[in-house]
Amino acid sequence: MRIVKSPEKKTIKKTKSRKKMGKKIGKITILILIGLITMLILFLVFTQIQLQDDFLPELNGQLYYLKRMGGINILFKSDADLQNEKIVYSHRGKGMDSQGDSNDNIYTYYYDAENKVINFIAMHEGEWSMFALEEGSKVAVLVESDRMQLPKSDFLKKSFEGNLVYQKEGSLFISYEGRTECVKKFYGVYDEKFTGYLPVGFSPEGRYLVYYSRGHLTMFGTFIEALVSSSPRKTYIMDMETGKSMRYVKATHIQWVMTDN
Repeated sequence: MRIVKSPEKKTIKKTKSRKKMGKKIGKITILILIGLITMLILFLVFTQIQLQDDFLPELNGQLYYLKRMGGINILFKSDADLQNEKIVYSHRGKGMDSQGDSNDNIYTYYYDAENKVINFIAMHEGEWSMFALEEGSKVAVLVESDRMQLPKSDFLKKSFEGNLVYQKEGSLFISYEGRTECVKKFYGVYDEKFTGYLPVGFSPEGRYLVYYSRGHLTMFGTFIEALVSSSPRKTYIMDMETGKSMRYVKATHIQWVMTDN
């Protein structure tokens, strides 16, 4: 006798098969979505703004600047084209704060080109104090204790002959005689703490603009890089005549001194 299968059982099997297939498709769809979201996050985190242009500016003069090395700020100098870099002075082992802890940072400085003397602020017996250092010497002389300000400074300035550079929504603008021009557009998601460009100042003759870039299109990239880098902020120099930019010295408190040669 031939057994005839019930139509209801066939329908139940088909329904179960469709449910299994639907679950598989659902899992595959979820995996694809997770993959796409992961790729998007990685893109937002690790994509950096490409600023480097293939040009070599003709830079004259010398730079003095503070650069972090071994956990403290040290005074360096180099040619303006970043050749011949060397340490001018390190306060390592000489500073102590009011709590008795080590603080060997140079807080600020001023190079007096006329008198060939560098004045700087650093810790001395628990107080910020002013020191003097003759050019070429490695021995600083205490000038005045309990002093945190110098009588003068000459770091790069944001204005030159009526041109004023400023930042707005991450982009760099220059204003002159009531007119405004964007010289560096930021195309990412702006956050005042994590993204965008920041002006440092013009070179002494006004042709070049030094500025900082946090390097990423979103705050996520800057935040992640900050976890593995002491400073994700990068320095660039722009030729104002061509608009081209290139990486520049990674430093703060930059003083650009023009020389005769």
